Amino acid sequence: MSQRGVALITALWFAVLLASLSTAFLFVVSADHRFHARQQNVTVAYFAARSGVELLSMRGLDGLSKNKDGTRTWNLDAGARCTFSVDTTSGAVTCTGIATDASGRTLARRDLVVPAADLEAFYEKKSAEAGP
Repeated sequence: MSQRGVALITALWFAVLLASLSTAFLFVVSADHRFHARQQNVTVAYFAARSGVELLSMRGLDGLSKNKDGTRTWNLDAGARCTFSVDTTSGAVTCTGIATDASGRTLARRDLVVPAADLEAFYEKKSAEAGP
């Protein structure tokens, strides 16, 4: 075998190795990007639910109109909203934070449950502040 043949085979072998490494690197970076985008959507949904809990603690469900399914929705901005649903048996309120894309498609959801005891304490405090 001539030196030129060995050099050609070696160059092709390194080209295949470099292409394989590049493909693996591209796959890892792409998967990492998807993971972080998903994590960002989950974070947006969580804080949408947290802001719903804050709204609930400040004014209750007053001023939020009911949807057809009995829930109430608070639109935070173009990419997030919080939906409230009341459990009729326990009295707890579930604040569901929803992260959406520009077309309104749901990207992530997070639920935070506010127990009825916490709500009762809030309403007692609110009525005490209002006075007789």
